[in-house]
Amino acid sequence: MQTRLSLSLKGLILVSVLLIVELLFVGSLGVLLRSAEDEARRYQQVKEIVRKTTDLASVVYDAGECIKQYGGSRDPAALQKFDGLVAKIPEIVAWLRKNVGQEEVALLDRIETNLSKGRRVMQLIRNKIETTPLLEMLPLVQAANLRLDPLLHDQLLPDFLKLRQKEEEIESKIPEKQRQVREQTAQLLYVGVGLNILFAVVLILFFMKGITTRLAILVDNTRRLAAKQQLNPAISGSDEIASLDRTFHEMAAALDEAARNERAVIESMPVGVLVIKHDGLIDSVNSRTQEMLGYDSTELVGVHIMKLLPLINELEPEKYMSSIYPRYVGRVGEFKAQKKSGDELAVEFSLKEFSLSYGSRLLAIILDVTERYEIQKMRQAFVAMVSHELRTPLTGVHAFLSLVSTGRLPAEKLEPKARAAEGSIMRLIALVNELLDLEKLESGTLSMTLAPVAVSTILEMSDQSVAGVAEKKDIFIDLPASDTKLIADADRLVQVLVNLLSNAIKFSPEGSAVRVVINEEDESIEFRVKDRGRGIPQRYRDTIFERFQQVEAADSTKKGGTGLGLPICKAIVEQHGGTIGVESEEGKGSEFWFKIPRNLKSS
Repeated sequence: MQTRLSLSLKGLILVSVLLIVELLFVGSLGVLLRSAEDEARRYQQVKEIVRKTTDLASVVYDAGECIKQYGGSRDPAALQKFDGLVAKIPEIVAWLRKNVGQEEVALLDRIETNLSKGRRVMQLIRNKIETTPLLEMLPLVQAANLRLDPLLHDQLLPDFLKLRQKEEEIESKIPEKQRQVREQTAQLLYVGVGLNILFAVVLILFFMKGITTRLAILVDNTRRLAAKQQLNPAISGSDEIASLDRTFHEMAAALDEAARNERAVIESMPVGVLVIKHDGLIDSVNSRTQEMLGYDSTELVGVHIMKLLPLINELEPEKYMSSIYPRYVGRVGEFKAQKKSGDELAVEFSLKEFSLSYGSRLLAIILDVTERYEIQKMRQAFVAMVSHELRTPLTGVHAFLSLVSTGRLPAEKLEPKARAAEGSIMRLIALVNELLDLEKLESGTLSMTLAPVAVSTILEMSDQSVAGVAEKKDIFIDLPASDTKLIADADRLVQVLVNLLSNAIKFSPEGSAVRVVINEEDESIEFRVKDRGRGIPQRYRDTIFERFQQVEAADSTKKGGTGLGLPICKAIVEQHGGTIGVESEEGKGSEFWFKIPRNLKSS
């Protein structure tokens, strides 16, 4: 029959019964121990009574002898000794009265009475001795002997012997009592230990009945949980074990749910996650890793991680792990990951050690930092641009001002130097304006003034802006005739067209021509600028519209420019709701174009 007692109640019963048995056992043992202690104290007390009785008899006898000696010699030392012995008698009698048993009280009373008589006789003799001449002492001493000897030998000494005999009888019985107490104590110990063992076994069997089997089920469930197997059915009942089993099942369900959620979180993470063994073999990967590197999970599980993250100077798997472990555990570093296509991918890489039920693993995190590398390239390009476009003009202006301030500049060179300095200042102002325009265009804060404008006006204003530069390189600008009108910000379109024409002139050979073509459609109009320059490689045709990007790094110093013109053009065209692009073939020139709506409405 299944008991409904809780484990705590069973434990309370077990502890209570054992505690009661222990208390009874300890109480009985305490009684016996106290009895043994009492007998031991009684034994010592009896021995002391015997000794005190002997001392009392000796004191009385010595006092009698001292008074006789004093009577015969009048020696003060004998008298002093007599007084000291007489003073001890009340102390000894008081101690005996306090410690003798009830049966000896009458005997002690008689002894005390006779002692009082003897003290009075000896005191009387002492007084007479002091007043009697020495020649008359003999009859007095004889009379004293006649009075003291019967009292001492006939009354006191027999009583002393009786008192001592009684105490010696008691003393002889005490060891037997002590032996009996020891035997009772030993028997109680044996019986108590036996009863304790018996009660402990019975109560443990009662307590453990129905528990061990269910605990074995709980232990088996823990093994099943570790092995990810189905758990045993829930244990029935209302005690703590049943409650613990229900909680264990709930915990297992929660762990399953947490594992699913954890896997879902890992799968949704924007970084690559790999679980690898300490020997470098991959256990599992998330989907982001597959996307970044182009592999399927089946292609990566069981593969050594050095296939994805190779080290140039290390090709042995054993040395590879010993090399990256101290460098990347708990730290973040940069790596060139190897994609399935063979391309390299710039990533941040870190390792974290963690423990699982079947051993420790390494958690590898890889983060695609390609965009950061691009930003870094842009930053480097910006620094290069600043080095040339800002420092060089400022250096020229500074040199001009230094010459003017020291008066070392000849008058005939003042005007051309001043124009050169003014040109440098204008370049700086243009650079600042470009930066401000680009920022405003990209943030949408640059206001545009839309109005009807003729295409011919835009072409004419653009031609006038670049005429001087084209004349220096003997380049002919071929402009089409057009009577088309559109709604746009004329100044901004001129800015776009001037930038495209300037780039075409910059990269065209001397004596060549730059051609502008207009393609008109019902809803839009397209501008095309064609040159006969070196052309643009395919890989640069998208990046040249980004900030600080140029086809060659030396262009900013040899050809001039900031790498901001085309990004500004792109932003202006997109503000007009249009698109911009380039078509080019290396060695045969380039053709930049942009298309915008004819009738742009202000928002």
